[in-house]
Amino acid sequence: MRTAARVTALVALLVLAASLLNRVRASFGVAVGSTSLAANALGVGVGWFFVCLALPRPSRDPGSVLPGAALFGVAMTLVQAFMQWYMPGRIANASEVMGTLGFTVAVLGYLFLIGRLMSVSLAVSAVAWEELGSLSEAAFSLPVLRRLPAKFPKLATFFDLPPHDDVDPH
Repeated sequence: MRTAARVTALVALLVLAASLLNRVRASFGVAVGSTSLAANALGVGVGWFFVCLALPRPSRDPGSVLPGAALFGVAMTLVQAFMQWYMPGRIANASEVMGTLGFTVAVLGYLFLIGRLMSVSLAVSAVAWEELGSLSEAAFSLPVLRRLPAKFPKLATFFDLPPHDDVDPH
């Protein structure tokens, strides 16, 4: 139930973010609206990251869901930009012929794309985990971050890092 609630909340936030982006673009113009797309991609990616943490995965390592979360954030932002900047003109031109059916098809298509992107992002995360291994292990092998898991054992547990005997915690 918790996972279903997270997914439902994320979809509601996606719709809210899409309407907020549309308002920003309408109020401040295309330059500010297109700049806000980066913030939207980050927010959507972080939201999907937290949803993915609740899903079953091969490791407790949060780095195992990062590739899919990043892909989902960027792809959903592109879909939202397409739906806000390209589709309204097309629907307005076609409304004489199709009426409200064009709007309905656009909304259903948007929801369909959300579901497909969710599925693809999960597959990308799984393939990246199988092919590349742990991104967290790679990040914590960098010179500056290498000592952190030894100094903070809870950090090592959270990121599912293997114990390192060769690192002095002092």
